[in-house]
Amino acid sequence: MTEFPAGFFDRADEADDAVFYGYDRLVTHIDAGAVAAVGDLYRELKLEGDVLDLCSSWISHFDPPPDRLVVMGMNANELAHNEAASESLVQDLNVDPALPFPGAAFDAVTCCVSIDYLTRPVEVFAEVARVLRPGGPFVLTFSNRCFPTKAIRAWLGATDDERCQIVESYFAAVDLFGPVTIQRRNTSGDPLFAVWATTPHRVEIRPATSSDQALISAMQYQAFFVPPGADALPRSILDQPDIRPYHDSFGTRLGDVGRIAVDSTGRAVGAAWVRQVTGYGFVDRDTPELGVAVMSEHRGHGVGRMLLESLFETVPRCSLSVDVRNPAKALYERLGFEVVRTDGEYTVIMLRDRRPA
Repeated sequence: MTEFPAGFFDRADEADDAVFYGYDRLVTHIDAGAVAAVGDLYRELKLEGDVLDLCSSWISHFDPPPDRLVVMGMNANELAHNEAASESLVQDLNVDPALPFPGAAFDAVTCCVSIDYLTRPVEVFAEVARVLRPGGPFVLTFSNRCFPTKAIRAWLGATDDERCQIVESYFAAVDLFGPVTIQRRNTSGDPLFAVWATTPHRVEIRPATSSDQALISAMQYQAFFVPPGADALPRSILDQPDIRPYHDSFGTRLGDVGRIAVDSTGRAVGAAWVRQVTGYGFVDRDTPELGVAVMSEHRGHGVGRMLLESLFETVPRCSLSVDVRNPAKALYERLGFEVVRTDGEYTVIMLRDRRPA
């Protein structure tokens, strides 16, 4: 759990926020270029369907607005002027961070130029994770403007980069989201920074059986790493003599062990398996080689880690071959794989051994 120093969330003005925000401010708090950058980001991320806009006001910067936009803020009159809003709700998240919505109620949640005012952000982030549907993004945007008496002390004393790190630390503190993305979205005028992450796709892990032969073959194709800019591999690669042993007739050989990740509809979205083969990641005849793949739309949400951790409950030792340009290499390292040799310019063979001494 992330710990924040004493005084981190203190403010110069600790008086009732309802009084401060009770005055109508029907103005934009960032310039036109930054406003456009917010709208561009929302379109790029395809924030559609049911969307919740936290700490909102008379405008939410969606262009076009989503099918349903619920705006939550501190000033009822400002919210009433929000033409994109389908519903509005007045609530002080610093007093009550609980969101009055059922779980998995929204496709996306946004918070524009207001994260610096939250004194209980970790509780708010946890609530956002609860009300988001699987794979839904929480998108926070901010600039270098604020009401200094209401911004938290840590924000006022931070650089732009440090403010991005503060927001990232809130995601880390709740540990309910996938990898965090940080970007500066414009190059002139008021700077516009964006920090966002998505909730994991909810999956279940089950053992693989011989009935999963075709699935393992399909996942073997997904497991191939294609460097950026390179052409996709032909599916005929699965029939090559050096590739076929990794997947053909899975579940029919001694030592075949696997795990399948399935989503809420029962669709397989990933797999991890080991086989005793003499292949690219061969270490010795007592060490099976590992294959792992996650469908592209589910990557970056912890599915690969879930698969491997489940597999490792019964497979203490295995090896693999991986391209050093493959982002998955970092995951393997975190899970205890170590490089035992190199093979050419880009390939390394890694081994994980957790057998009892």
